[in-house]
Amino acid sequence: MRHIRFSTQDLSYTDPNEDCVLDPSDPIYTQVTGEPAPSKLPQIAVDDRGRIQREQNIKPGTPEWFQLWFGRKHQ
Repeated sequence: MRHIRFSTQDLSYTDPNEDCVLDPSDPIYTQVTGEPAPSKLPQIAVDDRGRIQREQNIKPGTPEWFQLWFGRKHQ
């Protein structure tokens, strides 16, 4: 595999910021601009599959286990 290294001397422009655009919707934008990062945390769905597995003594790898973890949810 051939590696090629580039440095600022290899580039044709004089100002390193002339072609730099950072989208405000990009998460790194808040760090670059000094704005506080949003405190919104991702939502994690909580279900009772682990508890059901323990209560019904379902062993991993069994057909019942696959149905519990990967089967369609009944609505």
